[in-house]
Formats: sequence, structure tokens, C-alpha cells
Amino acid sequence: MGAGLDERFLPSAAEGNSIKFASRSEPPKLLINGRFDEENPWRMRALPLWRLLREPKRLEIVEGGHLPRAEARVPVINAWLDETLGPVRQAGSR
Repeated sequence: MGAGLDERFLPSAAEGNSIKFASRSEPPKLLINGRFDEENPWRMRALPLWRLLREPKRLEIVEGGHLPRAEARVPVINAWLDETLGPVRQAGSR
């Protein structure tokens, strides 16, 4: 969890540099950003990463700061998982 290009921590080694691998990531991606994130502000750090990511991708801006409260992020995550992987089946159902 966590997404953004932080120039302070970009390693020189290619295998650890987000810029090198972000555009190669093929699985569906969900990026959740807190509206008032002081660590990875949307326009400064998260948007540059978002632009590198290929489809399928989804962006959700939720209320909160760097780590939005579970009440803000968990429903978004659960809905995305249901849409992407299918809803969880109840035990004993087919």
C-alpha cells in the first residue's frame, strides 16, 4: 500500500526504482489517495506515478490524510476487489 514517486527515496538500482517498473505492471491496479495526504500529495507525487501506470487502473480519492481511516478506504477496496475478482461466495454456495 502506498503510491507515489518520492524523489527523496528513488534508488539508483533499476530493480528498486518505481519509475522503471510502473509502466510494466500488467495486473489491475487500485490507487487510493487521501484528499489531504501530506506525505504523497496527489499532484506532486501520486499523479506522476498514475500517469506511468498502464490500464487497467482505477483511482479513488478518499477523505483523509496520508493513511485514510479504514472507514474511508476499506469499502473502496472491497468494492474494487468484488469488481475485479468477483464477489466472495458464502460457504456452501456455488
